[in-house]
Amino acid sequence: MLPISESAFEAEVFGGPVWRFDPNRAADAADVAAGARAAGVRLVSCRIPAEDLCAAAHLQGAGFRLIERLVTLRRDIVPVPDVQRPVAPAGAADRDACVAIAVAALRQDRYHVDPQIDHRIADALKGAWVSNNLAGRADLSLVARNAAGEVVGFNQLLKTGREAVIDLIAVAPAAQHQGYGRALVAAGLRAYAGQADTMRVGTQGSNGASLALYQSAGFTKVQEQLTYHLVPER
Repeated sequence: MLPISESAFEAEVFGGPVWRFDPNRAADAADVAAGARAAGVRLVSCRIPAEDLCAAAHLQGAGFRLIERLVTLRRDIVPVPDVQRPVAPAGAADRDACVAIAVAALRQDRYHVDPQIDHRIADALKGAWVSNNLAGRADLSLVARNAAGEVVGFNQLLKTGREAVIDLIAVAPAAQHQGYGRALVAAGLRAYAGQADTMRVGTQGSNGASLALYQSAGFTKVQEQLTYHLVPER
């Protein structure tokens, strides 16, 4: 049996099967690639530790392409920082604004930077992700508003045991560098005070602004992984 799982969420947007490959046995990469082509799979993705050069070589030999370096950061919930901008729980009426912000602002994710994935699919994935979180997948969804009351950013969080996770966060391009990102992170930390011990977040190693935001908020790097994609020929 191939060491893969199927992603129904991604498959719905891609219009065909999407696999996630668990490369515990790196030699299986060629078998996974062959199986994906035979099954009409639209995308196969996997992540490995950044230092695992052997697994990287096997993946590349099987046709997988390096897409991103994912950096995971973590900090203790306390001390909780002050929230310097208006932030409140998101409501159903905020959906369209949050989707629009995600599509406009989130351009460095693995779907958008992969030249073999249509940007319309990448945009649709982000929109569906935001909508699903607002519909109940997220443990908490927050929005930041400007002086006119317009939504200019959001932070959608999950909770695993005693750890909160920033699942998806974005600030509208026109509102960036005005403290909204920091306020959204701070509001997330404040919301989980007493409910969680730590908060975790992942971002691309190429996203200097995102890394700077988290590091300035007290997060420290705990892991680096490499994300690989295979888009089988059809």
